[in-house]
Amino acid sequence: MAEKGPVRSSPWESSDDEHTLLSAIPDTLFRLDAAGVFVEFHARDPADLAMPSQAFLGKPIDQILPAAIAERTLAAIGLALESDRVQVFEYSLALKGVPNYFEARLSPAGDGSVVVIVRNITQAKLSSLQLVESEASYRALVANVPGVIYRCDNAENWPVRFISERIEELTGYRAEEFVEQGRTFASIIHPEDLGRVQHIVNDAIERDVPFTMEYRTLHADGSVRWVSEMGQAVRTASGEIFGLDGVVLDISEHRKIRQQLVVNTQMASVGALAAGVAHEINNPLAIVLANLDYAAEEIEHVLGVAANDPQLLAPLEDVALALSKIGEGIERVHRIVRDLRAFSDAAEQRLERVDIVRVVDWAIQNTSNIEERATLTRDYQAVPPIWANQLGLIQVFSHLLTNAFHALDAELREENEVRVRVACEDAARIVIEISDTGCGMSQETIALIFDPFFTTRPVGEGTGLGLFVCQGIVKGMGGEIEVDSEPGHGTTFRVLLPVANVV
Repeated sequence: MAEKGPVRSSPWESSDDEHTLLSAIPDTLFRLDAAGVFVEFHARDPADLAMPSQAFLGKPIDQILPAAIAERTLAAIGLALESDRVQVFEYSLALKGVPNYFEARLSPAGDGSVVVIVRNITQAKLSSLQLVESEASYRALVANVPGVIYRCDNAENWPVRFISERIEELTGYRAEEFVEQGRTFASIIHPEDLGRVQHIVNDAIERDVPFTMEYRTLHADGSVRWVSEMGQAVRTASGEIFGLDGVVLDISEHRKIRQQLVVNTQMASVGALAAGVAHEINNPLAIVLANLDYAAEEIEHVLGVAANDPQLLAPLEDVALALSKIGEGIERVHRIVRDLRAFSDAAEQRLERVDIVRVVDWAIQNTSNIEERATLTRDYQAVPPIWANQLGLIQVFSHLLTNAFHALDAELREENEVRVRVACEDAARIVIEISDTGCGMSQETIALIFDPFFTTRPVGEGTGLGLFVCQGIVKGMGGEIEVDSEPGHGTTFRVLLPVANVV
């Protein structure tokens, strides 16, 4: 209620003391009867009134103020008189075309009327609205930042003062669990990385520089995520630290791609080396094989001639045995060269959309002897095409099936089982599992099986390159090979491959 006008002398000002007291009150006071008629008023400054006093004294409020405000005031008068308790409400009123905000406090006067204290709260209201708008803008900004923004105390385990809502996407824990329920920032850092993270942060604080680092975090579901964090200590004007501010980005996918690029580069380098080595070995190997065949034929002929001469026959038989062992050694070198060529081919493989079930069936056909030693069970679920190299996969699955064959005891044909399962691992990958009920492997053996030239088979029966090559082929397709085994309880190989992009 503003607009200049004369201030009527009020009955409240019946003495000098009361006048002094009322003059100290910054608010405007009105007395209204039960019907809402203005009885008297007090205003410290005429500018506090919206109209001259003669325009409203003795008149009901619904003739003076807008209907909505008048109705609200009459309702508050009724409640104040009925309950004998103070009623408070806020309203807005345009003065000279400018919106103003007021607080009205209605108190029963004891004579059937109410005293209304009206305070102009425009500045406070605008500040509050600006604060709300500012907070909304800040929250919108934080919500759109592709990462987690935080402020925590520079204390043990880093208690959290503020953390953005995106923390739930990264860790599975709500922001309230950190800010209100005491979950610390340290609680989400992988225990193996926590010491390194603490060292980096403390070193940056000591040198008064920002810190940047990568480490692993733990999700509520038990999974591990890789993150990149950038932050710094926030200091007062006197240099005291009152918190740590920073942003945490999930780089799990980026790191996976980066690792795949490294693997591809390594595959290309090793593949080129393997191709060169295979070529250099193959040429002299062909000469050795040709001459060995010639020597073997000649010794066979001589053995026939010397059949009736025991003194001559014995040393010739030793020579024949030696040539046979040389042949076995050369055959092993030949298998190594073949595997090196396979690795080289894997490094240069071209990827295409592949029907994995068809590939698995082809691999089973290539190792048809497996059913001579075990019951073969197929468990194929509907899966989308994958992005892979068909010939490379046939080689991988044929090798895994052959390994399963060799792990089985030939005397236990009726008990042995090999199970092949194809299914969706998640939305982006499918899994092919090859399980056997064979002898199994120890954890020490599992740690070595993908190393080149490591084999559990007798000397001369394997090159030790099979699983090394298989892993290279699968990694070259953006996949992984996992193994689960226990001595006496069989082995399961899991090949995970990416689903082909939908065009």
